Amino acid sequence: MKSRTFYPGLTKKPEEKDRKILRRIEENAGDEFAFLRDLIKVPSLPGTRAEGQAQRVVRNKLQQIAGVAIDEWEPDLRAINRYRYHPIRERTDGWNYDGRPVVVGMMDGSSERSLILNAHIDVVSPEPLSAWTTSPWDAGTSGGKMFGRGANDTKGGLASIIYAVKSLVECGLRPKGRVIIESVPEEEFGGGGTIATLLKGYTASAALVAEPSGVGNLCLGSGGSRFFKIRLLGRSEAPQAYRRGVDAIEMGYRIYAALVKFNLGRERRLRGKHPSFERKGEGVMFGDGRPTNLVVGRFSAGDFPAKVPGWATMEGRIGFPVGESGDEIRKDLADAVLEAAAELPWLSAHPPTVDWFNAQREPYELSPSEPFIQTVRSCIHRTLGRPPTTFSTPSSSDAVFFANRVGKFGGVPVAVYGPGGGNAHGPDEFVYLSEIIQTTGAIALTLKDWCGFN
Repeated sequence: MKSRTFYPGLTKKPEEKDRKILRRIEENAGDEFAFLRDLIKVPSLPGTRAEGQAQRVVRNKLQQIAGVAIDEWEPDLRAINRYRYHPIRERTDGWNYDGRPVVVGMMDGSSERSLILNAHIDVVSPEPLSAWTTSPWDAGTSGGKMFGRGANDTKGGLASIIYAVKSLVECGLRPKGRVIIESVPEEEFGGGGTIATLLKGYTASAALVAEPSGVGNLCLGSGGSRFFKIRLLGRSEAPQAYRRGVDAIEMGYRIYAALVKFNLGRERRLRGKHPSFERKGEGVMFGDGRPTNLVVGRFSAGDFPAKVPGWATMEGRIGFPVGESGDEIRKDLADAVLEAAAELPWLSAHPPTVDWFNAQREPYELSPSEPFIQTVRSCIHRTLGRPPTTFSTPSSSDAVFFANRVGKFGGVPVAVYGPGGGNAHGPDEFVYLSEIIQTTGAIALTLKDWCGFN
């Protein structure tokens, strides 16, 4: 494959060291694709030991890079609870990290300029499997794409950060500043793996999280998020006595309607205040033009078909931009639920409960003038021959744990940048093979410019 297919920036007469690095990455393309294929074939769902199986694939690859020291450990849940926004604080029923390690590869350097490269190994469920054209674990290729659960989110990004370092080293270059490669579990379920790295003392003067922004896009901010569970009580009765019962499903729909109204009100109030979060574009991280979204992803009720349902639960997620806090969101949503319940005699006497679980992420947004952002932007420009589009995503990721200062943790400038594709969290997820190599190139140049490789 000709180099101009991957690197339009090579036609702009780059410096010789850039050219050498990008050529090396291109030579490694087949090997990088094979590594990504090996990662996808492992069904590394969060909370399962398959996360550990995938981490062994990562560790073995890191061991092939000269000068990389490896730190691997299973986080301790009690230790992670020291972090204020630990995502699983409420979950103590046997949850642990046995067989689900964090894997960190590190190259030391004496310069003040250091960089964390972070990506997660876990993937969301591929169900329903019937919606997939082929198995989500086949890692097949077609039309310049590689398919499979996690191909885009974020095993493709993980391959890019590892091969960026690998290719630099194979060019005979060594870092002046420290380089830290982090492969973490549990991002999809809240962020415990990345939090564990912070608690162990891993920090740097900047960080890059390889979520799928798309190769021509650079993400400067992420929304916050809270996950909620609403429990409603009805009154069970036999079918022939339906009117003597209280249908919890009907009560649930009333509360659901209140949540829809609550979300629309927030959209109207926040519209235009955060233009970066409202930017539309290609790539899975772009939103739909709204700075806030609420979704109810699960609605359950009853336990027998021939009985008036006596209970119902709704589980969902609410996202929010900078300028709002998780504490404010929790209060506002709970108030909206209770206000709606107060209008119904049964729910007024038996008010629903609102509980919170899973990820507790706070929003952030960096200035385009941040020195690290300018460095990444320049390296993307040199790789692609054009400057990237900058935006902020209403979605969230582990980047928030680096960006936000929580006690002595965080406060690190972070860019979110990774190869693009489509159908993340959906059937037939894929990543563009060309963007894998282009992203690897842009990250390698970022390492060279920021940490100083010579």
